[in-house]
Amino acid sequence: MEKWLDEYLKQKPFTTADYQPEWQAHRYLINGKMFAMIGGDKEGTEILTVKLKPENGEMLREEFKDSIVPGYYMNKIN
Repeated sequence: MEKWLDEYLKQKPFTTADYQPEWQAHRYLINGKMFAMIGGDKEGTEILTVKLKPENGEMLREEFKDSIVPGYYMNKIN
C-alpha cells in the first residue's frame, strides 16, 4: 500500500480506518460507511476501490477502459 494514499484518505474529515484480515484490505469510513478500500484482486494485484456516484463511475470506466473496473461491493446500481 502506498503510504501517501493511506495518509491522504485518513486526512478526510471524520474518517476512521481499519484493517479487515479476512479481506486482506484497509478500509476507510466516514460515519461507519466505507468510502474507500485498498486491497487486492483475485490475482493479488493491488487495487483501490472508491465509492462515487454511478454516473461518474460510468464516465471514468469509459475513459480509462484498461484500468478502471466496477467495484462489486461499492456498486450502488444493483
